[in-house]
Amino acid sequence: DRVTDVLALRVLEDRLPGALRVSAVTGEGLDRLGKAVLDAVEKRSRDVIVVADPGNGRLLARLREWGSVDEIAYPDGEARVRMRLPPRHFAPVRREGGTILEADGTPIPADASDPS
Repeated sequence: DRVTDVLALRVLEDRLPGALRVSAVTGEGLDRLGKAVLDAVEKRSRDVIVVADPGNGRLLARLREWGSVDEIAYPDGEARVRMRLPPRHFAPVRREGGTILEADGTPIPADASDPS
């Protein structure tokens, strides 16, 4: 909304690859912006299985806040949560008593978290 000159917009788009035109006034581009944000979040997430004690309600509730839960199963007296989880939440999951596995069941090492 602040840049109205067409030439200035083209210069900005050339300097900022991947930039989106968005207008809060007209709503132009808001759908694309929302999709771009979701895509960026998804790219930073991994398909994992979190294994926890089924009585650890605090962790199980937080998993829904931290990622996208696909399925929860309770085999052999443990909770197994299939989900997409950003690596920045790996350490908090572990602090809360969870174990993180790759989608194929391979353990993810503790040093495999996002440094940011």
